[in-house]
Amino acid sequence: MDRSKDWNHYWITLILVVALIGLSGCSRYQLAYNNLDTLLLDRIDDYTDLTSKQQLQMERLLDRAHQLHRQQRLPEYSQLLKQIRLDLVRSELDSATLMLMFEQLEQQWAQLRADAEPLLRQLFIQLSPDQRKRMMARFERELAKRLRVYQQQSPQQRVEHRYQRYQKRLKFWIGSLTQQQQLALRRFTEALPQTTLAWLDYRKLWLSAFDQALQQRDWQQLEQLLLQPQQLRSPALQQALDQSRRQWADFLAQQLRQLQASQQQDLLEELDQLIADLDELQRQR
Repeated sequence: MDRSKDWNHYWITLILVVALIGLSGCSRYQLAYNNLDTLLLDRIDDYTDLTSKQQLQMERLLDRAHQLHRQQRLPEYSQLLKQIRLDLVRSELDSATLMLMFEQLEQQWAQLRADAEPLLRQLFIQLSPDQRKRMMARFERELAKRLRVYQQQSPQQRVEHRYQRYQKRLKFWIGSLTQQQQLALRRFTEALPQTTLAWLDYRKLWLSAFDQALQQRDWQQLEQLLLQPQQLRSPALQQALDQSRRQWADFLAQQLRQLQASQQQDLLEELDQLIADLDELQRQR
């Protein structure tokens, strides 16, 4: 269930946390989810240094958004995971089915952005010019840091980092990988297209457009940037991302067919725990 790229950028980071906590697969995250409005407010304040009045208004907005997410989105996540579990038991998670699942996850992500847009608009309307400048300066520093880290890595280090990232994700769901699975994963990660520089260029372009929309208080443009950020991706980047997704679906489908009995059991148990967590969170209204 990988999206191939790290989509935790800027203000969308705050809302994606909701999805990540809801899809983390461990009951200890129930505590975090139940305090999500406070966690998000702290994160917002880190970027903007909210005034007391702004904090109070954001508390009310976040509390409302949190309740709506619990009522409307958690049931959707639970239903999606139940379908995934059923397909897994039936051995129906082939490459085509996984691509459809990725599309469903993409739609959930788009829905989160849509849910977040009114709240973020209210926040941005309240920001003073100094708050906006501090926020943008921090965004730019973070983007520059990511570029600097990338440039300092050798090609071999970049491939190894990618391998370790994917390995960690797989181990979470199925436990330790066999030697054959590790070798297959290395071949997969080495064959993925290189997209980091193009992705950072896209983020830089998005950030520039975002800053301009805030300065001009162009809320229509801001809405487009929040709801359809992918429109600023170059055709080459989008093609590479689509290719990465297809390769990930093919790899996952092959590995799911070859899981050891203990690994499949681990995967089913993780899914069951995650579904139970989501259902319990819904009951905590």
